[in-house]
Amino acid sequence: VFLFALAIRAALLPLLPVPKPMIPDEFGHLLIADTLTHGRLTNPTHPMWRHFDTFHVLQQPSYNSKYPPGNALVIAAAPGLTAQNIAFNDVARNAILTDPDFHGGDFYAYQTRPRRGLRLARMLGHITYLSDDAMGSKFGRLLRTEGFQYGFDVEFEIESYLRYQGDKFAESFDANTYLLMTKALDYFDPTHHGRRGTLSDALKPAQAEFLVISFTTDWRFSPGRSKEIVKALLDCGRNVTYAEVSHGHGHDAFLMDDAYYHGLVKSYMDRVTP
Repeated sequence: VFLFALAIRAALLPLLPVPKPMIPDEFGHLLIADTLTHGRLTNPTHPMWRHFDTFHVLQQPSYNSKYPPGNALVIAAAPGLTAQNIAFNDVARNAILTDPDFHGGDFYAYQTRPRRGLRLARMLGHITYLSDDAMGSKFGRLLRTEGFQYGFDVEFEIESYLRYQGDKFAESFDANTYLLMTKALDYFDPTHHGRRGTLSDALKPAQAEFLVISFTTDWRFSPGRSKEIVKALLDCGRNVTYAEVSHGHGHDAFLMDDAYYHGLVKSYMDRVTP
């Protein structure tokens, strides 16, 4: 049945191509409905959670819709991508689009995948998740070789790490999904480019209580962006708690096993959970 469904979908691609990314998060609504229908408040961590840096789901220690019932945790986030973030996404997409194995997105028909493009996209993205201090303390200028080789193969430890991350990602992630996901992130804007008024106007319908957490060295989603969310929520009279966590790992800090950070989340959940 599974293969039959895939064959039917593939046959319909000329008439019903891959959908364009839209701002309304239909997946989020379906996910919360499915979760609650099965008697769960959340779901076991997806086996490929590390590859889903997305606003749709919270990945660890479990995952769920971005529409939780009653309370909301907003961690290392922003109300919309900055021009710099959009630029990073565009470079990553172009690495995929210009890969000779992309074939206009129909690469499976050629029994190949745009591995080189995906590899470069992941390497670029991974750089943005780390702080300069984190990269420096972990890798510094350590060499994998005895002295400089004066070539273009791997010499520095950081080069080896990024290439490893890129190779692993290229073997497990779908290129079209990456393109659409990053484009949806670019488009995401609660104000719909001002058509819904200010950010505060856009957040007025929210009934949840909020815990907003940012990390000091997260330069991709900086504390200033989190404070924009906090101000907008306060302006429309919502209950919001804000914490700025001192952490050296950049955007990846939200994945780290940090006692203070986890303590904040636990204290908040203990307070709001009956």
